[in-house]
Formats: sequence, structure tokens, C-alpha cells
Amino acid sequence: MEYTLRDESNELGFGEDAEILIDIDYTCTAGSPPGWEDPGCDPECNISGWSVMNILSSDNEEINWTTLSPEKQNEINNWLDNKVNTNEVYEDCFQYESDYWEDYEADMYDRRYG
Repeated sequence: MEYTLRDESNELGFGEDAEILIDIDYTCTAGSPPGWEDPGCDPECNISGWSVMNILSSDNEEINWTTLSPEKQNEINNWLDNKVNTNEVYEDCFQYESDYWEDYEADMYDRRYG
């Protein structure tokens, strides 16, 4: 899933509201209600990783990831680690997954019943 994070306070030095587009690898599992001998479980989102796709400065200048120093790349990855593992991102992953399956089911219905 592609996801855009904004550096609203210029923590990374690309200007206020710089945008970092990342591709998130994740899995979502549905929860289950408690049963007779089963305590049930909450829905869960596991983010297994991400990759930086694009960095856009506040001046709309595209920053080339490969030209950044290893220290700057590490700084960005640490910043992303703190921003990606939040409830807001998890909720967006669940929503994306839900939308994907709704679209898939609608497409299959249209193919079958035209």
C-alpha cells in the first residue's frame, strides 16, 4: 500500500509539510468474538516493512534517495519507524484492505452476472 507521511515540523530538514511517499508491506487479520471456550481476539495489523518511494520537499523539489548520505537515510528511516507504527497508519491499512476486498467482490459479481 502506498502511503504519504508529512513532516509538518521540518524534523528532517526538507521544509515544513515535506512529503515522504512510502510503500508499506503489511498483513491484516480479522478479529473474532469470544466463544464458549475461546477468548476471541482483536483485529491486528502487522507492518513488516516499508520502502521509500519518493521524497518531495516543501518547495516541490524531488529528493533523490540514492544521493542522500547513509546517515541521512538512517535518520529518515528512524523517523519513518516512529510514524509508521501508529494507530492512524494501522487504521488506514485496515481501510485499504477492506476497500480492496469490496472492489474485488464487486468486480467478481460484475463478471459473473454482468
